[in-house]
Amino acid sequence: MIIGVVGSFIGGLLGRMLFMYREGEPAGFFMSLIGAILLTAGYQAIARRRTAV
Repeated sequence: MIIGVVGSFIGGLLGRMLFMYREGEPAGFFMSLIGAILLTAGYQAIARRRTAV
């Protein structure tokens, strides 16, 4: 659940950086999903690296 919330935040930031949203607009479902996927992929990469060592 935390990854989803943080992913939504990241998606909103990405959307504002790509000029898809204005300041103060909430992130859409699509950008929230992309943010959560990016965050999950990053977490998995770090977790794999930590267990491989």
